[in-house]
Amino acid sequence: MNISSVKAKRCVLVLIVMTYALFILGFSNGEEPVREGSLKPGTPENVVVEVFAGSGEFKFEEGEALKAGFRYPYGLAIDKDGGLLVADSFNHAVRKIIDGTVETIAGGYDEGMLDPYGFPDGGYVDGKKAVSRFNKPRGIALNSKGVIYITDTENHSIRKIVGDKVVTWAGSGSAGYRNGKGNTAEFCFPTGIAIDKFDNIYVADTLNNCIRKISPNGIVTLFAGKPGDEGGYKDGWLFEAMFNEPTGLAFDNEGNLYIADSGNQVIRKISGSMVSTYAGVVNENEKIAETGYYKGGYRDGNRETALFNFPKGLAVTGNGTVVVADTWNNRIRAVKPDGEVITIAGTGEPGEVTGPAGKAMFSGPVDVVYCSGFLYISDMWNNTIKRMPFDEENPIQINIPDIDEIQFEPYSENIQVWIDGIKVEFPDVKPFTEDGVQFVPVRFVFETWGAEVDWEQETKTVIIKKEYKVALIHTNEEPVVFKNDRTMVSTQYMSEKFGFSVEWIPEYNAVVFVTQ
Repeated sequence: MNISSVKAKRCVLVLIVMTYALFILGFSNGEEPVREGSLKPGTPENVVVEVFAGSGEFKFEEGEALKAGFRYPYGLAIDKDGGLLVADSFNHAVRKIIDGTVETIAGGYDEGMLDPYGFPDGGYVDGKKAVSRFNKPRGIALNSKGVIYITDTENHSIRKIVGDKVVTWAGSGSAGYRNGKGNTAEFCFPTGIAIDKFDNIYVADTLNNCIRKISPNGIVTLFAGKPGDEGGYKDGWLFEAMFNEPTGLAFDNEGNLYIADSGNQVIRKISGSMVSTYAGVVNENEKIAETGYYKGGYRDGNRETALFNFPKGLAVTGNGTVVVADTWNNRIRAVKPDGEVITIAGTGEPGEVTGPAGKAMFSGPVDVVYCSGFLYISDMWNNTIKRMPFDEENPIQINIPDIDEIQFEPYSENIQVWIDGIKVEFPDVKPFTEDGVQFVPVRFVFETWGAEVDWEQETKTVIIKKEYKVALIHTNEEPVVFKNDRTMVSTQYMSEKFGFSVEWIPEYNAVVFVTQ
């Protein structure tokens, strides 16, 4: 493999992570990528997101769960005792949460040893658990005997905990691509890991853009994808399919493997010898040339048209519901067995807020695990583990607008428009319907919402600003209509471009927008 190109791509990843870190702290600059989809505030009050472990401080500390410290916690798993295992990536450790206490079961770092960025430095040491060392582990899973396997991401290896020792199960410790047994094999930044009922291990070999398989006797082979520096997108037969930085993995009870194909912004599924796209859609015309990623987005609804934004973690419940840690959307989503994608927690804005699921805020949720009616969420940038109840048979969609609370005016020929419960007034140009589609004046809707709306004459661009967000409508390139010098757009455009929920209430001749 071309190691120099991997290093170059990794530099891009570091820049993306640093940019995201600035973004979540509120230092966004210029136009924020517009999230598409349906945002529908309002949530059942009995679905509450709470902190399960972590003080939120970026540190290493054991003891009482809510006072413990993590550094960018990543992968999650439930062990044979019912404890929650955490791959605590920047503490280079495997942690366990049980009975309200956090303890370290393997790994750690040497005090005073820092990497070039000032973070605790990882290592690579097999042996007794207390002296073993990892380097930013991200994935964790258990086999049928309760043996713990870890993707030791920046050591490019798969480690396991056997008794009181940590040993390397596969990988040479160097980035590369090679099949073979044990430490003759090579990986390149492995992340997700899942284990089938026969104790075969499956690894998301992220920067090799493929899925690897490790047999119970330690033989590493290619399971799916075309290994290489450059990812791609293609469904089909296992060895013809292509992935773009796959991350999270999870099996259902039927033995189907689900993959968070993060760079392609979709959830893939391997059933038998075929790879298919299970949820999400790739816009082949919106590939970001500098990174090779496709543009992410946000949209609930049918799984074939839903949009995700760098999904990283997956869990599959007993009835086949696929729960997604939709990382850059800062939301937890669910793909129901009937094919509907819904949002079950998170406002979409990065932050640290617990409480009702529709008001809760995450900051880079990267993994999720389901156990006994609860979801556990690795809220990476907040350095916490969150918990929320989840009824797999009746998952509750948040952000559904309560139309009954709006005091509609009686039906008339003029379309009435409401945004977040406020009626929009139109001093001159009114909304209109054409071929069954409603069009609304951009300025009046957004100003009612509290945004500032400007017009750039030279480029014929509408500039919309609210708080630290900026969105642009390039009227020469986008489907707009001009009426008496007012820019008019369809309600569908408002949904897809700005992420507003849109409801049409024909008995009142009313359009209802719900935002965040």
